[in-house]
Amino acid sequence: MPNLTNSSNKIILPFKNRNFRCLWLSNMFTVNGQTAQMTLLAWFILEETNSSFLVALIGTFSFAPSFMFGTLGGYLADKVNRRTLLVIVQFVTVLSTVIFMILFFQDLIESWYVYMVVFIAGFSWALEFSSRRAINHDLFGDSLVTSAIALDGFGMQFSRMLAPAVTGILISLLSIEGSYFIIPLFYFLSLFCIFLIKFDENIKIKSIDDQIDSFNILKVIKNIFNDIVLGVKYVNNHKRIKSVILITVFMNLLFYPYLQIVPVIARDVLLVDADLMGFLLAAAGVGGLIGSIFLAGFGPDYKFKGRIYICGSLLGTFALLLFAFSESYILSVILMLLIGVGASGFGVMQTTIVMILSDKERRGIALGIVTVAIGCLPFGFLFTGIIATIRTPSFSLGLNAVICSILIILISISTRSLWYKIERHNKS
Repeated sequence: MPNLTNSSNKIILPFKNRNFRCLWLSNMFTVNGQTAQMTLLAWFILEETNSSFLVALIGTFSFAPSFMFGTLGGYLADKVNRRTLLVIVQFVTVLSTVIFMILFFQDLIESWYVYMVVFIAGFSWALEFSSRRAINHDLFGDSLVTSAIALDGFGMQFSRMLAPAVTGILISLLSIEGSYFIIPLFYFLSLFCIFLIKFDENIKIKSIDDQIDSFNILKVIKNIFNDIVLGVKYVNNHKRIKSVILITVFMNLLFYPYLQIVPVIARDVLLVDADLMGFLLAAAGVGGLIGSIFLAGFGPDYKFKGRIYICGSLLGTFALLLFAFSESYILSVILMLLIGVGASGFGVMQTTIVMILSDKERRGIALGIVTVAIGCLPFGFLFTGIIATIRTPSFSLGLNAVICSILIILISISTRSLWYKIERHNKS
């Protein structure tokens, strides 16, 4: 284990790279926008409809694009200029949220508008996620990619801590409609940071035009489809990458739906208002900060990344099981903190392991399949929402936690190589 001085140096080192600083800030602002938007609109739908199912449906529309377009985003990460891709999709997100804000201020919002705007934001994220992650490896390679992803996770967790708290306070001080201005602001700041990124020549990516003989739309589609199929086969033949993706699927089906159920539990079980609901969600962000800081400092020297991935996942699910049946606000805050710590171990290592083990020419598509796995979250929202409606929100989260824990344990037993060292060229 490295000493504290070396750990501190490794935390700081990625920040010495200007491109990483810009990308890090962009990621943080994007997640701020996503989290604030989902928190605000979840409260809006809850107030308008009083329906747990319709609240969960926000998450469905937000993450469905990841399942639908994740592999396309991975393909684009391998074939086009990654910075250009980020600029385009982020601009679309800014434009859609500005239009929605204007409609909100004019009191012209209908429920289906809510689902449309979160779908557009989710679509943008699906196309850019693989590129954002791959750029970290472009900048640092295997040696510092764990620190870079952990610092990226730190920014994301800080955002998930900050955004719900700020959003809850704004709702209490202003109104739901008056608070929405913060959403396009976050996305605009993200776009501005992307404009500041400047790539060196050695990490420029070839364009799609270089991959085809002539501009033939059918040929383009065929080439894209063939590349995606080859990428899926590549991942399927790599046992450890496949196991990581399977765990990611189950975590998003059964663990992360808690995000949309927390507002319901906060109001109906813990009996708190929007501001304390925001701080409850923020506690998960604090836990994520703690986990990310540790991984940023010690991750590069720790070869057993699979162990962090599995143990982090199980810590999150066990804490969720206890949270599901807690009736104490203070205890719930502590458990949300542990959920965040576990989620950071899971989140940092899921992409780190895939990037280290995958070949350069397949890295984008492999990350795209990770995006698809993340995109299973809408199905989790639907399942959780249905069970919460039939039984109770607490029962649905408890059931999810038990099933998810069992599946993770079974996968970790069947793929014992996940417990071995994760290094380049290690095969399944």
